[in-house]
This record gives sequence, C-alpha cells and structure tokens, in this order.
Amino acid sequence: MKNISIILLLFAISTFTFCKDNEDAIDLSENLSDNSKIEPIHSLEAETSKNPNQIYLRWHNPDDKFLSTVEISYQIKGTDQISDTICIKAIPRSITLYTLNLPQYATYIINIVAVNQREIRSTATAIEVTPIKPEEIPEIEVADFLSIADTLMTSMLDNFLGGPRDVWRSFPNPTGPYWDGDALAWGQGAGFSAFAAIREASSNNELYKEKYSILDTRMLNSINKFKVVDSRNGMAGYSVYPADWNDRFFDDNVWIGLDMIDLYFLTQNQAYYDNAKVVWNLIMTGTDTDGGVFWQELPVKSTTKHACSTAPSSVLASKMYMATHETQYLDYAEKMYRFCIDKLQDKNDFLIQDHYRTDGTVQDWKFTYNSGQTIMAGVLLYNLTKEEHYLSEAQQIAEAMYKNWFTTFHSLVFNKDIGYINSDHTWFNAIALRGLIELYKVDGDRKYITAYEEMLSHAWMSPCRNKTYNILNYDSFKGEVTQTAWDILHVGATVEMFARLASLKSSEGVFN
Repeated sequence: MKNISIILLLFAISTFTFCKDNEDAIDLSENLSDNSKIEPIHSLEAETSKNPNQIYLRWHNPDDKFLSTVEISYQIKGTDQISDTICIKAIPRSITLYTLNLPQYATYIINIVAVNQREIRSTATAIEVTPIKPEEIPEIEVADFLSIADTLMTSMLDNFLGGPRDVWRSFPNPTGPYWDGDALAWGQGAGFSAFAAIREASSNNELYKEKYSILDTRMLNSINKFKVVDSRNGMAGYSVYPADWNDRFFDDNVWIGLDMIDLYFLTQNQAYYDNAKVVWNLIMTGTDTDGGVFWQELPVKSTTKHACSTAPSSVLASKMYMATHETQYLDYAEKMYRFCIDKLQDKNDFLIQDHYRTDGTVQDWKFTYNSGQTIMAGVLLYNLTKEEHYLSEAQQIAEAMYKNWFTTFHSLVFNKDIGYINSDHTWFNAIALRGLIELYKVDGDRKYITAYEEMLSHAWMSPCRNKTYNILNYDSFKGEVTQTAWDILHVGATVEMFARLASLKSSEGVFN
C-alpha cells in the first residue's frame, strides 16, 4: 500500500519560474492558527548526475494541509550572490524528486523553503553539493552485479529471515496474520532461489564465497520446514504452510526442485539431490497421461494444466537427466515441452498462454515467466539432443517476448534511452530471465540480456533504490514509485536477477 505520493519534476534552467501569488488559494478564514507557521521540508538529499553541472534533489514535503509551494535557490559557496528563486507547486507529505541544472561547475549551497497559502515561509533547509565537471563524465557501465546482489541479499537476510521457525517472513518484522508472518511456500521459494543464485554467483569469488557457502545448512533446514508428508495421501512435498492438512501446489514445488538440483550441481551435496527427487516424485502424481502438469495437488487436484507447472517440470526433468543420464527424464522433458508448444502456445504471436482446461479450451493470459520457462525448456532440450527445432522455437518465443514486453525509456541516470521490461511482476520477470540467459549462451543474441542489465543498473543508481534498507522499489524500476512495504517474493526476485547477471558476467570472463 502506498501511503505517500511522489512527484517527478524535470526542469531545465530555461524553464525556471518566479514565485507569484497563488491563484488557487483556498479560504483560510477557518483554523487561522493552523496556517500561521509552516514546518520545513525534511530528509533533503542531493546526488550528482552523470551530466555535467546537474544534480538530483530529493526531499519530503511537510505534513501541512495548507502547503502551497516550495522555493529553491542556490549560491556558489563562499559568495553572496543568490540565484533567482525557483517556485514549484507542492503536495503535503509527498516525496519530491527534482533535477536541477546549474550554470557552471562549482560547489553550491542549495536552500529549499516551504511556503503555505498565506505565503508564510518555513526556515530554509540547506545542502552542499558539487556537480560533475564536464571532463569527469564517466563512461556508462553496467553495475557491479555481484556486489549489488550481496548488498540486497544481506538486507534480505537481516530484514526477512527469522521468526520462531527461522524461515523467510512475508514482510520485515511481521506480526501475523498467520504463522507469525511466515511467507507462503511461494515466498519461501523466492527466498531460496535468491540464495541459490547468489550461492552460484559467489562460488568463484573469494570475497563472497565463504559468506554464502556457510549458509547451506541453514537455508536447507529453513526451506525444509515446509516439506511435509501429508496424511491425506502419504506424499512428501512442500506445502503452503509447514504443517499437515495445508494446501499444496505443484508449481510451488517445482520451483523449489529446480533450486535443489542447481545447488546439487554446484555443491555435489547429496541432500540437495534427494530433495529434488522428492519434488520429482510429487510432480509425477500431478502429470496427466496426455501431457501437462496440473496446478494444485491438495486439498483437491485441479482440473487445469498450467504453463507454470508444466514448463518448469520439463526444465527439472532435463536437469535430472543431466544428473543421472536416465532416459525417463529426457523423455518426460520432451513430452512436457511439446505440451506447452502444442496446447498452450498462441500461434498468432507465439507467446505461451496460462493454462489448458479439460474441455480443450485455453485461458489466454500471458505472463513473462511462462514464455521464459518454455524457452529454457527448449534450449536445454536442444543442448541435450541437438535437434534444431528446439532452438528455433525458443528463439521464436524470445522474439515474441521482445516485441510484447520489451521497450525503452529515457534514463536520467544514463541520459539516454535504455532497455526496459514492461511487465509489472518482478518475480515473473526474474523467472523469465533464466530462460533468456540460457538462450543467449547458445545463440549469442544479447539484446534481451542488455535490456535487463540496463534496467537493473538504472534501478540501482536511481531513486528506485531505498538507501535506508538497501531494497529496490520493485513496483517500478524507473524510480517513479515510492514504496513503504516490501514482499519477500519480489525482494528475492531482485536478488536473483542481479546474481544471475553476475554469474553470466563471470562466465563471459568479466569478473566482479
């Protein structure tokens, strides 16, 4: 829930205006004592832009219902000459972002004053800042993804992991409403995916390797609190909450199974493989003889077969085949992949639709992760069989994703148009990235990866980053949305994306 609003104001020197009488003044005849003074703005921050003589300002407006405007002025430090006043309309309790272009390189004192509708001014809030010189403009570089992933993961461990069961909590410091605020299995899986991704990304980096390798036991014990042998059918699996007689979903389980097999490849720890096998056995009970994996197992098995349970089950099967070389896994991977292409793919735009009903109809919702996991399933099958159609089908879906969800926007951080994924579900986009990375490793088309790199680099260096908690405001990576609450599902997804891009950079010979 967003309790405060945000305004993005982008002005150049040529558009500065002088303050004038407020034409929208309201009747102040009542509660005169309420507007006889005004509190100053607070939490003023200034950051240098990558453009010469330009800075970004950010502040909180006072909680004053009669607030009208704020006035900005500046002067070169050590001089008495003060600039003309810049006057902008203000909203009480909002966070304001303002781009200020300065006339020359120097160290400046910037003053901001709040003004109410009686034209009573607050005391000034000041900050000192020095912009970048023209000759000091840095080259645009993608961020150091591993160090950012570590910063985000450290914050996630500090703010989300714990409670009576030492598991991932839905939100920082929750008080309920169920299971002391523990996240559902979906959120637990997102936290575990974040760990698996940074565990791999840090495995060849001496600075971070030990920090995350020593978490193996804790992370495994944590996720396994949700592994339950349900008394209704005697099957083991990861339930929504860590107790018997809870709901259980095949897709929740397959995401956890994928992380387990990946960690097995990385560590050769048999416990990871054994848990992947538990998930595999459960998925077998949810697989239809005609192809496809049902969505929900308990309390009643669903009648719809979903892309989010079928495509990742194909991926899991391919990885189980890589671990064992047992042909049953490869056969299964091919069958589930073919179901996604034959039954769930929209042949008009080649994207993967959400689910298949028993009457033969298809729910045509389209989400990035369903297409992304089908790409991954196809690429893995191409790697294992060398059958060209798997690769060409994966490329076709990727191109469809690019046309449908990839766009550009103008980054003030980089002062250029950059790639952006125009889908508002961060966890979906993190899952989609997995498949696009696998495709890039085979065909070398980097445009999808570059878009993620640019978007996430911008997010980290923009107001999207909450510097108090070192968490990204994932509602929009453009930096336009202020958040006051964060969900482990999406926080884990941001860690995963940075970590996977760090692993990719390392595999390309670019070390963090």
